[in-house]
Amino acid sequence: MSINVAADVLRDTPAGWTKTLRVSGAADVDAATAALEAAAARFARVTEHGDERTREQPDNPSPDDAAYTPNWVSVEPSPAGPVLHVDAKDQLTDAMRTRMLAIVVDELADHGITTATVASAAQTLRGRVIVRVADDRYLAWIPELRGPMTRIMDRDMALDHLTHELHVRRAAATAALDQADRTGVSDPALTVEQVLASNHAGPDRTHASIEELRTGQWRYWKDPPSPEEAARERDANARRRQFRADHPRPPPG
Repeated sequence: MSINVAADVLRDTPAGWTKTLRVSGAADVDAATAALEAAAARFARVTEHGDERTREQPDNPSPDDAAYTPNWVSVEPSPAGPVLHVDAKDQLTDAMRTRMLAIVVDELADHGITTATVASAAQTLRGRVIVRVADDRYLAWIPELRGPMTRIMDRDMALDHLTHELHVRRAAATAALDQADRTGVSDPALTVEQVLASNHAGPDRTHASIEELRTGQWRYWKDPPSPEEAARERDANARRRQFRADHPRPPPG
């Protein structure tokens, strides 16, 4: 098995308390996503001392044994490889980090992933990416919906959208726009081609070209989905509900 874990994973980042990691290079991205979802359920039970509580154990057995656990953990699917977010404020200790990375490697192996890289991910924007479609012209894009969630914005409008509507920290929002200026997409693991390849932003949910996106000729993201897309969304929501039922989160630490 060849699972490479980068040295900086889950260490402090300037963007804030949330730490992120991405699993890339896996032959089966769906299996890697399932592995991170299983890992996320276990992350929620890891204490500041590096212990992993079982589901049967109370979160804090007694006042003398009150130990910090993460505030929340989530997984975001991505064509470049799934991303896991963990918010442990400033209390993600070395012991927590060591146990969490061991959990990731363990779950990858259990899900049949033999080759992959675990590395820090760019601070994501609540499931969106910023796509630069022209000079000083940006879209906020939802990869899962395969389309834009905004009209064309200039940089000031994009910064305002990220900070005031999505509540992204200004430093992280600025860094995302800077990255989009350099490579076309706020997530350095993605390319414009990857983001736009399977979009349904054209008329009648057809593919929209980069030129159509630049000129605003696309279907707005709030338009009703097709029957096929609605069925896929229902199936995805059912899988998420089942996952939450199978992996209940413990009470807050």
